[in-house]
Amino acid sequence: MYFIFETCILLSLCMKCLCGIVSALPQLPQGAIRVLVHDEDDWEPVYRVYRKTGWNSHDDFISKERSVHDGDEDDSQFRSWKLDQWNNNKIERVRVELYDDGDEVMEMEFEGHLQNATGFFNFNNLRRSTYKDLPDIKTVKMFPGDSFDFDGDDDARHWTVSARHSGGRDCDRDEGWFQVLDKPKPGRSRCVCGYENVDEYPTIMYAKGNRKARWADPNSVGYADMMQVSVSRKPYPKPEPPKAQPPPAPKRPMPNMNQYQPPLQQ
Repeated sequence: MYFIFETCILLSLCMKCLCGIVSALPQLPQGAIRVLVHDEDDWEPVYRVYRKTGWNSHDDFISKERSVHDGDEDDSQFRSWKLDQWNNNKIERVRVELYDDGDEVMEMEFEGHLQNATGFFNFNNLRRSTYKDLPDIKTVKMFPGDSFDFDGDDDARHWTVSARHSGGRDCDRDEGWFQVLDKPKPGRSRCVCGYENVDEYPTIMYAKGNRKARWADPNSVGYADMMQVSVSRKPYPKPEPPKAQPPPAPKRPMPNMNQYQPPLQQ
């Protein structure tokens, strides 16, 4: 009986300690999105931007001033100085993730070795994605679309993974996997399709599900709350060298039928 009583006291003390540890953890600000961290692969966020905050997903991504004024605290939007020290930090892999209501809705992973902060984002470096109809470079040699580019095709459409973009000529047929609409620069004229006519920036658009979508179809297009870029120093496994094939077996010589002599008749 004394042993049981002592055990209950110890369990009670342990529960109080755990409650104290949990209450001491930093609380997320209201409305913040819980960021998924892949500790097993040493993934580290280096850029995070939220929808409708006024940031420019293109200009602020390459701006060193953002690294000085905005740090990575409480899942806030930020830009890491490590983007400017790409090779010194030995970045091997890059991951672009989209979140909506706290859930990851899209992911693309790229080769980061011998790249830079913007050059990694192209089809030749794509290693995998959440889309079945977006193959990597190992599967096909050509990108099945018209734009896979960080800069996009104008001053306001960036991070484009586009299957077809008409430039305002046939908007209903425009389709793709991912793009970010930033605020156009003053004085710049551009052809705007209906789906690009948004009031707040940035607007992070993605194809729902696992296949590309028509941007004009509201049932197939989602609007992410947050985009995050993470890096890893863990390199991809090197491909195994092809196994040596055994030499072919020597061929047996065919008999020469011209040399055949029938037996003599007795």
